[in-house]
Amino acid sequence: NSGGRFATGSRLQASQLSIDTTGTGATGLVFADAQGIMSELTINATGTTAHGLSAAGASQVQVDGLDIRVAGQNAHGVLAGGGSTVTLAGAPGIVIAAGQTGNALRAEGSGSALTANGLRLSTLLNGAIGAHALTSATLTLSGSAIYTSGIAGGNAAVGLQAASGGTVLSQGNVLLTGVQLGTDPSAASYGLPVDAGGTVTTDPAAYVATGTTGCLLYTSPSPRDRQKS
Repeated sequence: NSGGRFATGSRLQASQLSIDTTGTGATGLVFADAQGIMSELTINATGTTAHGLSAAGASQVQVDGLDIRVAGQNAHGVLAGGGSTVTLAGAPGIVIAAGQTGNALRAEGSGSALTANGLRLSTLLNGAIGAHALTSATLTLSGSAIYTSGIAGGNAAVGLQAASGGTVLSQGNVLLTGVQLGTDPSAASYGLPVDAGGTVTTDPAAYVATGTTGCLLYTSPSPRDRQKS
C-alpha cells in the first residue's frame, strides 16, 4: 500500500509526482539512507501511521513545491527522523494532517533536521501539532502559516512544539490555533479558517473556537530536565 521505498544508496529525482496510498502504515514516500530531489510533489495518504513523506538515517531529501495531505491517527505529513535532512519549499506548499495526534511537520532523533519555508500547515483534530521537534532534532520554519483545530472537549491544538530536547527555530510565521478549519478534502476551504457557515474567513470576529485550548507554542522538558525537577 506504500507509494515508494528507497533504501541505501538509491536516489529519486522526479517532478510532477503524484501518489495516493491507503492502509495502516501506507506512507507515500519512504527514504532510508537514500536521496530525493523532487518538485511539484503531491501525496494523499490515508490510514493509521500513514505518513506523507518519511526520511531516516543518512537520507537527504529536497522538495520544491508540495501538496501533502494525510488522514489517519498518528499520521504525519512530513517526518524527518534518524539523522536525516529534509528541506521543503515552493508553491503551493500545503501540508495537512487530518488525523488525531498527527503532525504536519515532525523532526525526531539526534541529528535530524527539517527545514521549511513558505508553507501552509494545517491540523484538524485534537492532539495534533503543526510543527514538532523532539528528541534532539531541529525543525526550522520560516515565512509560513500554521492553522490548528480541535474537537469539542478536545485538548490543545498546538501550533509549534519542542519536546525532549528538540529545537524549533521559527521566523516570520503566522499562527492561528484552536479555530474551526474546513474539513472537506474536495473543497477549497480544506484546512483553512472558516466561519460558522463554513466559508473561508480572515476576520477574527468570525472565527469559531474549537477544542478546549489553542496553543501557539508548547515546550516540554527533556527526560534529563524532568529527572532534575
